[in-house]
Amino acid sequence: MTYKQPSITRIVASHEPDYWRAQATGFRLIRLLEKHLTLAALCSRAIGVARTRDERDFFRVEYERLHQITGRIARQVTRTNGYTILRARADDSPAYRLVIQRQPVALAAASRASDTPQFLALEQFRAETDRLAKAEMRATAGATYELYARRFSADCARLIDDLDPQLRRYAFMIAVYHGYTEDEDELYPDFGPGYCSLTGIDEHYCHCGRHP
Repeated sequence: MTYKQPSITRIVASHEPDYWRAQATGFRLIRLLEKHLTLAALCSRAIGVARTRDERDFFRVEYERLHQITGRIARQVTRTNGYTILRARADDSPAYRLVIQRQPVALAAASRASDTPQFLALEQFRAETDRLAKAEMRATAGATYELYARRFSADCARLIDDLDPQLRRYAFMIAVYHGYTEDEDELYPDFGPGYCSLTGIDEHYCHCGRHP
């Protein structure tokens, strides 16, 4: 049977045997708190630039979820060596303000102060999806919407794969605005006999070049 050391849920002084393990726990909790604070700031900014009600509601719900998580983690930090680590840092980080100064995490959708690298990455993704959508609209003009959605979704999926895994679900909501989908039935519908399976146009008039 493997022995598992109990988790440390108190502040351990430097002269105590478990001090270094308590320090490691404190640093781990701080990193976890900083990660969720960053994502909360991202969602806060995303609410203000959302294009649709669904997108705005998604980011608001996600912000509330992350807000609750950061509160729980912050309470853990205050009971461990994470508190003394942050107090010794005495910096102006969001984690320091939340745990040491007890400042609440504000919903600052209109603030430019939250333009984190993650938010800027999503804004770059938004710009890229705009460009892709316009290009595919021109390329598929006169064809079916399904052809546009299939081509746009394929290109967009590659952009999503290049993002930080933590941002992909947020990118999905942004891409939906332009018709992004992962639904195979929507991407490859059965148009019926006599219609091109690629464009959905009558085979006698289809311009895809695959019909005699």
